[in-house]
Amino acid sequence: MDYLLQIETFKQEIIGLGAKIKHEDTQMTVTREELPYLEADAQQKIGEEVFSFYNKLNGFEFDYELSAGKTLFRGFAHLHSLEEILENNTENRLWVDWYEAADIAEIKTHHIFESITGTDYYITIKFDVDGNYRLFYVAEGAVNHGGSKSLPQIPLTIAQYFQVISAYKFH
Repeated sequence: MDYLLQIETFKQEIIGLGAKIKHEDTQMTVTREELPYLEADAQQKIGEEVFSFYNKLNGFEFDYELSAGKTLFRGFAHLHSLEEILENNTENRLWVDWYEAADIAEIKTHHIFESITGTDYYITIKFDVDGNYRLFYVAEGAVNHGGSKSLPQIPLTIAQYFQVISAYKFH
């Protein structure tokens, strides 16, 4: 699947309908040569599947507006870059300092993969030491009081997850 082509096709479709792109940005893709440095900085092994995904598409965002009579529709699309994910800035997002210590320790092992705009809900990625990973759904307030150990797992790969979200965001 060519993720960037899918996004570009969607943008051309909405432009063809009269939408105006208000903002767009894409990060540089991750190269094979950069991977060891990213892994060392994050102290995290990145598996081949994750690398392949971010080697084709590394973060994007665009906002658009579409007028229909007196109504103005605004839309957006955003995917965190691999660098943003590895920064693992989760304080005041997935947890706050008054959470129980065990929950904070557990949720710090999760990285924010996608923020669900307008809510305090997240899709997280948790890497294993061998580079494998699992995706989780983290609702607001779900982490505290032992909740960090029972978060709902999303049984999809990154590529499958992208296909699911793009089915409603890009069609």
